[in-house]
Amino acid sequence: MLNKEDCKGYYLKFEDRIYKEPRVWTNAKFHFDNVPQALLTLFTVATFEGWPSLLHTAIDSKGEGEGPVYNYRPFVAPFFIAFIIVRLLRLSTSK
Repeated sequence: MLNKEDCKGYYLKFEDRIYKEPRVWTNAKFHFDNVPQALLTLFTVATFEGWPSLLHTAIDSKGEGEGPVYNYRPFVAPFFIAFIIVRLLRLSTSK
């Protein structure tokens, strides 16, 4: 799906049987669409738990209300790495 307006109709789901499911537009669990959620996302990166998958989600993000596009923003990778380095430096100097 390219955007929320295109997310209409049904799709087929294959499990024990074949049935149709309605399409539902949802955001990723961690995103930067609003300030509180962005702070929670940065906190997740700062704890070093699951940040690689979050990095891939951020790289594939196109914009608010739009679906992911593979490698759309590769320039966010240095931001994540710099954020982690600053976090590590802060941890090493706070003892």
